[in-house]
Amino acid sequence: MSILSVHNSGPVPKSLFQKKRHNAIYGIMHLGLNTYTNKEWGYGDESPLLFDPENFDADKIVKACKEGGLSGIILVCKHHDGFCLWPTKTTPHNITASPWRKGKGDLVREMADACRANGLEIGFYVSPWDRNHPDYGKKEYLEVYREQLREIFSNYGQGFELWFDGANGGDGYYGGAREIRRIDASTYYDWENTWKIARELQKDAAIFSDIGPELRWVGNECGFAHEESFGTYTPNPAREGIEPAPGLTIGHEGMKGTCDGKYFIPFEADFPLRPGWFYHPEQEGKQRSVGTLVNIYLHSVGCGGFMNIGIAPDRSGVMTQGDCERLKEFKQAIESLFEKKVFAGNIAIKDKAGIVEFGREISFNFMEMQEEMIKGESIRSYTVSVRKNGKWEKLLSGEAVGFKRLKRVKNTFCDAIRITIEKTTEWNPEISTLFLGLYQAEEELLNSASGIPDLTEREDYLKLSAPVIKGMEAVWTLPEEKEIKGFIFTPVWPHSYGTPTHYKLEILDENNVWQKICEGEFANIKANPIAQITEFAPVKAIKLKMTALQTVYTVEEMTVQEMGVLC
Repeated sequence: MSILSVHNSGPVPKSLFQKKRHNAIYGIMHLGLNTYTNKEWGYGDESPLLFDPENFDADKIVKACKEGGLSGIILVCKHHDGFCLWPTKTTPHNITASPWRKGKGDLVREMADACRANGLEIGFYVSPWDRNHPDYGKKEYLEVYREQLREIFSNYGQGFELWFDGANGGDGYYGGAREIRRIDASTYYDWENTWKIARELQKDAAIFSDIGPELRWVGNECGFAHEESFGTYTPNPAREGIEPAPGLTIGHEGMKGTCDGKYFIPFEADFPLRPGWFYHPEQEGKQRSVGTLVNIYLHSVGCGGFMNIGIAPDRSGVMTQGDCERLKEFKQAIESLFEKKVFAGNIAIKDKAGIVEFGREISFNFMEMQEEMIKGESIRSYTVSVRKNGKWEKLLSGEAVGFKRLKRVKNTFCDAIRITIEKTTEWNPEISTLFLGLYQAEEELLNSASGIPDLTEREDYLKLSAPVIKGMEAVWTLPEEKEIKGFIFTPVWPHSYGTPTHYKLEILDENNVWQKICEGEFANIKANPIAQITEFAPVKAIKLKMTALQTVYTVEEMTVQEMGVLC
C-alpha cells in the first residue's frame, strides 16, 4: 500500500481547501544559526552562542507580514543544522543554550502567539535531516525526530500547514563524527506512520511535501508552475523499484501535475523574497522587484496553486525596511490588478457553454476563472470566445481552471463572451456554474519580466572570461595578476546536471603549483540555482581552478554560467 493511498482519499479536495483557497499567499520564515554564519545550510557544528537576535519582536514581524498581504507564516522551527528554536527535550542543541532571552526563550511560542493575536495563521517546519545529531542515519534518530514533531504539534496550537521537504542526508557534523551519512529516503523516515502523528495532533493542517498528501512541491524554488497546471497529481518515483517519497520524485513533474491524476494535490510555489532563504548582508536591496513578484503570482496563484514567500529577519531579529516595503508594494500591486472590474460573477453553464451578454461594448485585458471545486476539478479543456460586430472570435483556450486561473490577454473589445467546456473529468463530468472576472489592469504590471536578483551588480566584481573545462575542472585566467578576496559562481539557470554542489578552489602560485584557497558547499543550489558568493583572506592570483567534488547529478563534465572574482 502506498503512502498516498493511506493519507489521501483521491481526486476530491478535502474540506480544508475551501478555506485555504482564499488564503493563497503566505510566507515561510527562516531565522537561525545560518543567519549569523551567512550560510544557507549549516554544517551542524555551529555554536548556539551565536544566536542572539536582541531586537526580535514577533508582533512586529507578524504585523509587517500582514500589512504585506500574507495570510500566514510557516516557521522554520529547525533547519538542517539541527538547531531547535524551542526548548526541546530531544537535544541540547537548542535555544536554551543560546544567550537570547538569557537561555529562557522560546521563539516558536512567541511567533505562534503573535500570529494568533494578529489574525494570521501559523505553520511549522521541522527538518527531517539533522546535521548535528549523533544518531542521524541510525534507527534511533527516527524516534528523536518524531518526538520533535510531537512537541511542536502538541504545544503550539493548530497550524494551517505542516511543511516537509526532501533534504535527505549527506555530509555533516553528526556529534563530532564529521562524515557523510546516506539514508534510503524511501524507507528511513517511515512517512506513513510519521505523518500519522501529524494527522492525530494537527487534524486541520495541510501537509506539504514533494508528494503531498495535501500540497505538492512545484519542483523549483523560483515560484513558477506550468501555465496549465492541474490540481490532480500522480507522483512518479525518481528511480524504478521504489515508492515516491519526499526527495524521491521527478521534481519537474510537480510544475504541471497530472491530467486526471489519482490524487488531488495542488502545488505550492515556494521562493525567497531575496535570492537566499536566510538573511545575508550582501543581499541587501536585492529583493525581487514588484513586477517579478506579480509575475510569480500569475504563475502560481494564477495557475491554481499557492504562493509561499520566504522572509528572513536580519541578525538583530527584525525584518528590514526594504523587505517590509516590498511586501506592501506587492500587496498593493495585486489589489490593483482587480480594481477596475468590468464584470465579475458566476455564470451558468448549459449544454457545456456559458454566455455573458453585456448590452454594450466593453474592454478588458485580464481574466479570472474559478471552478466550484466541491467535487474536485472538472474542466480538462475549454475555449473562450468574444463577440465583435456580431461575429464570434476565439480569444484563448486552455486545459485547466481549478481553484483559479488568471489569464493576461491583449486589450479586447466585445459585447459578449462565451466559455465553452470541451472536456471534463470522469469523476465530475458536469459543471453547472463557473466564476468569471474581467478586469482592465495596468499593462506594465501584467507584462513585467521575471528574473532572479543579480548578485554580481557590485563595484568590486570582475567578470572572468569563459573557462577551459576538462571533466570536473574549470580553469580561468585573469586579465592580469590581481589581489582577490572572493568569488561569485553563477550556475546555469534554471539548473544544470553539471552544477557543482561541493567544490575546491585553487590558485596557481609563482612556482606553477596549484594551491588550495578554499573548499566548500553550494548549499541548496539544485533547488535554488542562484549565484553563490564565497569570501576569503585576500590573495594574489592570475589563474583560478575550480574542481567540482560533487555535482547535482552524476555527469562527465561540470558546467558554469559565469564566474567572477571580488577585487
